[in-house]
Amino acid sequence: MYKTKVRFRILAVILAVLTLLVVATSAQAAAPTAGDSVEIPLGSKSKGLRAGGVKLRAISPARLSSKSLTLTISDVSMPKPGNGQLILRGGLRLSRGKRKVEIKGFLVSVTASSVKFTAKLGGTRFTVFSAKKGGANTLDSGTTSIRLLTTKLSVGAPAAKAIKKSLALKSYKPKTLGTLTGGSTAYYPPLKKDPIGGGPADQQLWDEPTLPTRPGTAVDATSPALQWWARDSWVNYVGQAPTVYGGATSLGVVYNDPSQGSPAHACPSVSMQAVSNIYGFSFPFTGGWWDAASNTGVLTYGGGARFYYPGRFDVSFGYAELVITPGGTTMNMRVIDADYPDGRRAYLFNVNTSAPLAGGPFTPGSPAALLENRLTSVGSTGPFGGMYSTNLDWGCINAQFGV
Repeated sequence: MYKTKVRFRILAVILAVLTLLVVATSAQAAAPTAGDSVEIPLGSKSKGLRAGGVKLRAISPARLSSKSLTLTISDVSMPKPGNGQLILRGGLRLSRGKRKVEIKGFLVSVTASSVKFTAKLGGTRFTVFSAKKGGANTLDSGTTSIRLLTTKLSVGAPAAKAIKKSLALKSYKPKTLGTLTGGSTAYYPPLKKDPIGGGPADQQLWDEPTLPTRPGTAVDATSPALQWWARDSWVNYVGQAPTVYGGATSLGVVYNDPSQGSPAHACPSVSMQAVSNIYGFSFPFTGGWWDAASNTGVLTYGGGARFYYPGRFDVSFGYAELVITPGGTTMNMRVIDADYPDGRRAYLFNVNTSAPLAGGPFTPGSPAALLENRLTSVGSTGPFGGMYSTNLDWGCINAQFGV
């Protein structure tokens, strides 16, 4: 009997460990960008966290000012679309007289309209702060990015009761603390360098795509410039003066939300943020062919655009190739960065030609072909492998052609 109980206890421990591993894996946790933090308001001296004469002190590496507590972020994740999590470093010590209690081990759960902070308070985990509605938080699963903007952050009633008991207060009922701000974007290391001279294979390399062979029945295609409106979050990766090269031109910034500026652009499916701004680029046509017999064609374009985020991200995309086949249309681009100075062609996007944003159904060879069609990411291959999920909206293109 005793041996049976021991076996069950060992099995229970193993199952618990496996459960933790599964949870950790499904959350797709990532390291934050250096310096990312959350700023928690303290409320007024008489009605906020300092009510009843309570004194506050930050637990390193947290920082305390007269108006807020700043906690650094050690982990950012998106367990599922529309739901984000942040793990915070540091904490807060509350005291009155010789009594004190600490709040630390913060885990933040976020949706677009709500936020919940759980933490250890005197050895027991409570919902310490929350706002159930009224938030304007933004979550982007593509970049694993969470931005907080929540008004009316409040202290949980059970947590306030525990603080009252720990500090022997007659009353402790903090009112609304104020507006919560901050957030984090996951940091992904740069692409590894292409091994030279027979070095070990680099797992982040990818095979360059193979273009269809031009049939003897194909004819030359004609096309105006390819217009590409990039994924909305990538506006953050473009400097104040976007760099274009090889004959490409910048189309400037357009907005999906008309209240945010003009001109507006009909690319609504690309919007993944409350305020969605999109950079557009125009690439000149350099050649191509179309074969009506097989419904196959290739269109090529020159020039490119550089996306730059100081100290973190510097990559250029250009020399686009649109590959049209009966099975679907794809978009290749040449990727250039410090690790790939000569560029490496990559299959980056699928072009949604079955349900275009404008211009009617896709008709190969028609003047309106590919007019403002959605781009969706490949996800598992190329330079974005492991960074973006498959079929994620990545902007739209306008590419007309004829023969």
